[in-house]
Amino acid sequence: MDIINDNEAKLYKHFLTSSLGSAMVMSIYTMADAVAIGKGVGPLGLSALNITTPLLCVLISSGLLFGIGGASLMSIQYGQGKTEKGNRIFTSSCIGILIFTAIYWVIYGVFMDRLISLLGGTPAIYDYVYSYMKWVLRFLPVLLLANFMSCFVRNDNNPRLSMAAVIGGGILNVFLDWLFVFPLKMGMGGAALASMLGMLLSLLIASSHLLRKSCRLKFIKPKSFIADFKNILMTGISSFINEFSNGLIVCLFNLQILRYSNEITLSVYGVISNCSILFCSMFTGIGQAVQPLISVSYGAGKPERIKKFKCYGITTALIMGAVFTLIGVVSPIGVMKVFTTVSEETAAIGNTALRMYFIAFIFMGINIISSYYMQAVIRNTEAFIISFLRSIFFSCTLVFIMPKLFGISGIWTVMPVSEALTAVISLILMKRKK
Repeated sequence: MDIINDNEAKLYKHFLTSSLGSAMVMSIYTMADAVAIGKGVGPLGLSALNITTPLLCVLISSGLLFGIGGASLMSIQYGQGKTEKGNRIFTSSCIGILIFTAIYWVIYGVFMDRLISLLGGTPAIYDYVYSYMKWVLRFLPVLLLANFMSCFVRNDNNPRLSMAAVIGGGILNVFLDWLFVFPLKMGMGGAALASMLGMLLSLLIASSHLLRKSCRLKFIKPKSFIADFKNILMTGISSFINEFSNGLIVCLFNLQILRYSNEITLSVYGVISNCSILFCSMFTGIGQAVQPLISVSYGAGKPERIKKFKCYGITTALIMGAVFTLIGVVSPIGVMKVFTTVSEETAAIGNTALRMYFIAFIFMGINIISSYYMQAVIRNTEAFIISFLRSIFFSCTLVFIMPKLFGISGIWTVMPVSEALTAVISLILMKRKK
């Protein structure tokens, strides 16, 4: 398909279908991991899985840092007809991700014990955490490169292969979760190995793009690696923050809920966090659909096409966000029954918690699409501001303030207030001309 000249609505539909499909599969098999560990290993296994979240988020977010950052810059160069410069960005991105991979490999290998203890790995769950992370360490390059490669394949006008890579890896992961955890009784290690092998298959499928005649991605000698490296980091930093903050926010919410309430309330938050993972991934899918379309159009000097793609993305996110909010407000107990057995106590907590928290999804989509838009047109400062405000500043500040003012109910207002405040700023920034 010709991003510069083909019909905008047709292009958007093509990229959106693939991106949303990938996002849904990723969310489903992430939740499948939790179900397999919860039922096959037990509560201690789930606690251990929560401990691994920040460690995994750092690796995944670094893959997106170079993937989204490098692919956005590459697409702009392609849009300008500068294929060689685009390939120079691709090559520099590959070098950068390999450097980061080596650094993480050393840090995780040498300091794994200390990292587990620092994140709350008590003696009761330490062995579970270590059993999981030893497989992550062995497949660490795969974990970083899978998301990284998928970004470049999608931006090289092959979103369907990117989706196929995610679906293929997801199906394998779910099957191996069942095989390793239940019949073979490999426990936490089995769940980790299943995830890593799923990632490996995703990487192999995505990398097959390099063998296609239509592939424009070429490895060339970088002429200005330091400058390219800096630009890639600046462009991709907002994606890094968005992904990294997921682990941080979950940890802070867990601590505050246990401080102001109990484990039953924490179980309700477990339902909310799973819903948030699913819905956030859907918004991310929209962002990843419009990003290459906008980047190429920006490089080609097509402002009207940029405006159309931006409007498509925002409109889709608003409709989707309204549906998600309506589901939580109208049927909070129905949502909870999807994930767990609902008692009278959890029902009482869930009725309030879900109705309040789900208001956040009206605004979340605007913020995520705005961030991707800013990255696509190389407005890195604005992209950073949006990501930092919603993912770090507002949420991490309010999670300590709101419970002090309103008790446990204040916890459920943190994300709606954070997303709403950020949405106001996002809309103001998008209306500003560069």
